[in-house]
Amino acid sequence: MSNYNITHLNDECFDKKIKELKGLGLVVFWAEWCGSCKLMFSVLNELIKELNIKVSIAKVNIDENNITAVKYEIRSIPTLLLFHDGKLIDNKIGALSKEQLKELITKGLNSN
Repeated sequence: MSNYNITHLNDECFDKKIKELKGLGLVVFWAEWCGSCKLMFSVLNELIKELNIKVSIAKVNIDENNITAVKYEIRSIPTLLLFHDGKLIDNKIGALSKEQLKELITKGLNSN
C-alpha cells in the first residue's frame, strides 16, 4: 500500500494543521489492526490518483492519539472527517467504497 499524498497527524499537531488547512481536507481515523482501514486507504489512494484533485489527506492512528479521537467522538473505525478551510463539514463511519469516497469528496469540493 502506498501512502500517496497521505500525511500522518498526531495529538500534538492535529488542531494546528486543521486550522491552517486551505481548501478540502479528509482525515481518516484508523488503527494498525483494522483490516477495513487498510483496504480503504488503498481505495482512497487509487481514487485520488484517478481524480487528480486538490484535497489534503491525513490519517490519525487512534491507538497512539486518543486525545484527538475522544475530542471528535470517534467510536468506530475507520471514521472519516471532511474539513473545508479548517471547518468540519461532514463525517462518515465505516469503510467506504470507491464510489462513496468519490461522492464524499465531490460533495466537499462543491461546498465552497
